[in-house]
Amino acid sequence: MQIIRLNETTAALIEIPFTSVLATNLQSRILGSTLANSGISVWIKKGGTQAAVAGGAGAFTATDDTNAPGVRGYRPAVAELVLGVSTFVFTGTNMEPREVPVMVVNDDPYRPDYYGTATTGTLTLTSFTTDRTEATSDHWKDSIVEFLTGANAGVVKKIGSYNGTTKAITLASGLALPNVPTNGDKFRLITR
Repeated sequence: MQIIRLNETTAALIEIPFTSVLATNLQSRILGSTLANSGISVWIKKGGTQAAVAGGAGAFTATDDTNAPGVRGYRPAVAELVLGVSTFVFTGTNMEPREVPVMVVNDDPYRPDYYGTATTGTLTLTSFTTDRTEATSDHWKDSIVEFLTGANAGVVKKIGSYNGTTKAITLASGLALPNVPTNGDKFRLITR
Protein backbone atom coordinates (compact mmCIF):
# COMPACT_ATOMS: atom_id res chain seq x y z
CA MET A 1 0.00 0.00 0.00
CA GLN A 2 1.24 3.47 -0.89
CA ILE A 3 2.07 5.68 2.14
CA ILE A 4 1.97 9.48 1.93
CA ARG A 5 2.59 11.93 4.77
CA LEU A 6 -0.18 14.49 5.23
CA ASN A 7 2.13 17.45 5.81
CA GLU A 8 4.18 17.06 2.63
CA THR A 9 3.93 19.74 -0.03
CA THR A 10 2.55 18.80 -3.44
CA ALA A 11 5.99 18.97 -5.09
CA ALA A 12 7.45 16.62 -2.48
CA LEU A 13 4.60 14.11 -2.36
CA ILE A 14 5.47 10.61 -3.33
CA GLU A 15 3.82 9.90 -6.65
CA ILE A 16 1.12 7.27 -6.96
CA PRO A 17 2.15 4.89 -9.77
CA PHE A 18 -0.34 3.16 -12.07
CA THR A 19 -0.38 1.58 -15.52
CA SER A 20 -2.87 2.57 -18.21
CA VAL A 21 -4.16 -0.41 -20.22
CA LEU A 22 -6.99 -0.92 -22.71
CA ALA A 23 -10.29 -2.05 -21.19
CA THR A 24 -10.77 -4.47 -24.10
CA ASN A 25 -7.29 -5.98 -23.84
CA LEU A 26 -5.55 -5.76 -20.48
CA GLN A 27 -2.22 -6.67 -22.08
CA SER A 28 -2.20 -3.57 -24.31
CA ARG A 29 -0.78 -0.51 -22.65
CA ILE A 30 -2.12 2.92 -23.58
CA LEU A 31 0.62 5.30 -24.66
CA GLY A 32 0.68 8.99 -23.85
CA SER A 33 0.26 9.81 -27.54
CA THR A 34 -3.08 7.92 -27.50
CA LEU A 35 -4.37 9.10 -24.11
CA ALA A 36 -2.82 12.24 -22.67
CA ASN A 37 -2.58 12.60 -18.90
CA SER A 38 -5.13 15.44 -19.15
CA GLY A 39 -7.65 12.88 -20.47
CA ILE A 40 -7.49 10.82 -17.28
CA SER A 41 -9.97 11.45 -14.48
CA VAL A 42 -9.17 10.81 -10.85
CA TRP A 43 -11.80 9.53 -8.43
CA ILE A 44 -11.02 9.35 -4.74
CA LYS A 45 -12.94 6.84 -2.62
CA LYS A 46 -12.98 7.38 1.12
CA GLY A 47 -15.24 5.56 3.54
CA GLY A 48 -17.52 4.10 0.86
CA THR A 49 -18.15 7.41 -0.88
CA GLN A 50 -16.38 8.90 -3.84
CA ALA A 51 -15.74 12.39 -5.09
CA ALA A 52 -14.87 13.11 -8.70
CA VAL A 53 -11.77 15.12 -9.31
CA ALA A 54 -11.83 15.94 -13.03
CA GLY A 55 -8.39 15.49 -14.50
CA GLY A 56 -7.01 15.47 -10.98
CA ALA A 57 -6.24 18.52 -8.86
CA GLY A 58 -2.72 17.19 -8.46
CA ALA A 59 -0.07 16.72 -11.12
CA PHE A 60 0.56 13.80 -13.45
CA THR A 61 4.13 12.91 -14.22
CA ALA A 62 5.19 12.59 -17.82
CA THR A 63 4.95 9.18 -19.41
CA ASP A 64 8.02 7.47 -20.82
CA ASP A 65 6.51 5.43 -23.66
CA THR A 66 9.97 4.31 -24.85
CA ASN A 67 11.20 2.67 -21.64
CA ALA A 68 7.96 2.09 -19.69
CA PRO A 69 4.92 2.24 -21.99
CA GLY A 70 1.69 3.14 -20.22
CA VAL A 71 3.35 3.66 -16.83
CA ARG A 72 2.19 6.92 -15.27
CA GLY A 73 2.38 8.66 -11.94
CA TYR A 74 0.12 11.04 -10.06
CA ARG A 75 1.10 13.49 -7.29
CA PRO A 76 -2.10 14.36 -5.41
CA ALA A 77 -2.91 17.87 -4.28
CA VAL A 78 -2.81 18.37 -0.51
CA ALA A 79 -6.61 18.95 -0.54
CA GLU A 80 -7.07 15.41 -1.92
CA LEU A 81 -5.38 13.82 1.09
CA VAL A 82 -7.38 12.77 4.14
CA LEU A 83 -5.95 10.83 7.07
CA GLY A 84 -6.55 7.11 6.75
CA VAL A 85 -7.00 4.85 3.74
CA SER A 86 -8.28 6.22 0.44
CA THR A 87 -8.47 4.59 -2.96
CA PHE A 88 -7.41 6.61 -5.98
CA VAL A 89 -9.21 5.42 -9.12
CA PHE A 90 -7.78 6.48 -12.49
CA THR A 91 -10.07 6.28 -15.56
CA GLY A 92 -9.96 7.48 -19.15
CA THR A 93 -11.44 6.78 -22.57
CA ASN A 94 -11.05 3.06 -23.38
CA MET A 95 -8.89 2.67 -20.25
CA GLU A 96 -9.44 -0.06 -17.69
CA PRO A 97 -9.96 1.73 -14.32
CA ARG A 98 -6.89 1.42 -12.09
CA GLU A 99 -7.43 1.41 -8.31
CA VAL A 100 -4.54 2.26 -6.01
CA PRO A 101 -5.00 2.18 -2.20
CA VAL A 102 -3.16 4.94 -0.35
CA MET A 103 -2.55 5.26 3.39
CA VAL A 104 -2.30 8.91 4.45
CA VAL A 105 -0.46 9.35 7.76
CA ASN A 106 0.74 12.28 9.85
CA ASP A 107 4.25 10.85 10.07
CA ASP A 108 5.96 7.81 8.62
CA PRO A 109 8.69 6.48 10.92
CA TYR A 110 10.25 4.46 8.09
CA ARG A 111 11.05 7.45 5.86
CA PRO A 112 14.71 8.52 5.68
CA ASP A 113 13.97 11.95 7.12
CA TYR A 114 13.65 10.35 10.55
CA TYR A 115 17.30 9.46 10.47
CA GLY A 116 20.27 11.68 11.06
CA THR A 117 23.98 11.91 11.68
CA ALA A 118 25.96 13.48 14.49
CA THR A 119 28.15 16.28 13.12
CA THR A 120 31.20 18.21 14.26
CA GLY A 121 30.27 20.99 16.69
CA THR A 122 28.88 20.10 20.09
CA LEU A 123 29.66 16.47 20.83
CA THR A 124 29.25 15.61 24.52
CA LEU A 125 27.65 12.87 26.61
CA THR A 126 24.43 14.92 26.91
CA SER A 127 24.26 16.99 23.69
CA PHE A 128 25.30 16.67 20.05
CA THR A 129 24.89 18.65 16.83
CA THR A 130 23.17 16.92 13.92
CA ASP A 131 22.60 17.18 10.19
CA ARG A 132 18.83 17.60 10.75
CA THR A 133 17.27 20.61 9.01
CA GLU A 134 14.20 21.44 11.11
CA ALA A 135 14.26 25.13 12.04
CA THR A 136 11.67 24.87 14.81
CA SER A 137 13.20 24.58 18.27
CA ASP A 138 11.99 21.60 20.30
CA HIS A 139 10.82 19.89 17.09
CA TRP A 140 12.15 16.59 18.47
CA LYS A 141 11.42 17.29 22.16
CA ASP A 142 10.14 14.20 24.02
CA SER A 143 11.07 11.96 21.06
CA ILE A 144 13.52 9.08 21.38
CA VAL A 145 16.97 8.89 19.77
CA GLU A 146 18.49 5.50 18.99
CA PHE A 147 22.12 5.34 17.87
CA LEU A 148 22.69 2.94 14.98
CA THR A 149 26.47 3.22 14.52
CA GLY A 150 29.53 4.24 16.52
CA ALA A 151 30.38 3.59 20.15
CA ASN A 152 26.76 4.27 21.18
CA ALA A 153 25.18 1.80 18.71
CA GLY A 154 22.04 0.36 20.31
CA VAL A 155 21.76 3.09 22.96
CA VAL A 156 18.28 4.63 23.26
CA LYS A 157 17.61 7.89 25.14
CA LYS A 158 14.79 10.42 25.49
CA ILE A 159 15.34 13.87 23.94
CA GLY A 160 14.89 16.86 26.23
CA SER A 161 15.26 19.61 23.61
CA TYR A 162 16.22 20.38 20.04
CA ASN A 163 17.78 23.68 18.95
CA GLY A 164 16.42 24.76 15.55
CA THR A 165 19.33 27.16 15.04
CA THR A 166 22.31 24.98 15.94
CA LYS A 167 20.50 21.68 15.10
CA ALA A 168 21.71 20.26 18.42
CA ILE A 169 19.84 17.58 20.35
CA THR A 170 20.09 17.65 24.14
CA LEU A 171 19.05 14.58 26.10
CA ALA A 172 16.37 14.77 28.78
CA SER A 173 17.49 15.94 32.21
CA GLY A 174 19.57 13.39 34.07
CA LEU A 175 20.31 11.26 30.99
CA ALA A 176 23.71 10.77 29.36
CA LEU A 177 25.22 8.63 26.65
CA PRO A 178 27.84 6.07 27.69
CA ASN A 179 30.24 7.46 25.05
CA VAL A 180 30.76 10.83 23.37
CA PRO A 181 29.31 10.62 19.84
CA THR A 182 31.69 11.21 16.94
CA ASN A 183 31.18 12.95 13.62
CA GLY A 184 29.32 10.55 11.31
CA ASP A 185 27.55 8.48 13.97
CA LYS A 186 24.10 7.62 12.60
CA PHE A 187 20.91 7.67 14.66
CA ARG A 188 17.18 7.14 14.30
CA LEU A 189 14.49 9.44 15.74
CA ILE A 190 11.35 7.76 17.09
CA THR A 191 8.27 9.93 17.56
CA ARG A 192 5.74 7.38 18.83
